[in-house]
Amino acid sequence: MSVITPANLPQSLQAQWNLVATRLPELPQGLFTDLPIAAQTVGRVVVCSDFVLATLLRQPDALLDMLADEEPLTTPDVEARFALAGCDEAQAMSKLRRVRQVEMARIAWRDLSGFSDLETNLLDLSVLADSAIHAALDFAVGALAPRYGKPVDDSGVFLPLPIDSGSCR
Repeated sequence: MSVITPANLPQSLQAQWNLVATRLPELPQGLFTDLPIAAQTVGRVVVCSDFVLATLLRQPDALLDMLADEEPLTTPDVEARFALAGCDEAQAMSKLRRVRQVEMARIAWRDLSGFSDLETNLLDLSVLADSAIHAALDFAVGALAPRYGKPVDDSGVFLPLPIDSGSCR
């Protein structure tokens, strides 16, 4: 990938850009071929966010796949990415972390590049948080139930943990 200095880069960010520019060649060749808008904004985004840069370097294909979807996050889509069935505890925690990192980097990229507004970003964050909590809770309940059983009241009715997900679900 050819590294192009972002246009109109403030002088205060030039040193940061110089550091970032040395890392961008680590990305796979042709990474931005199918997503030219990401290629146009990558410089400005990664100079402003070490987190996005780190995520892009660790999971470039996953991040660009998410960036290709211009729609706000939806609960069913995020829940599908957080599917933990068949995972042991280490795999579940790793998957929760990877999905959260990619989605947070997507939200940050869209914010820093001006692709989405504040309301959309906040809704995306709420959907992501709500879905992550539910996935982790469902996993924990499933993992603990064989050992401790499911919580029930005096009459044997299942008592789920009370989580108020508000209007995001």
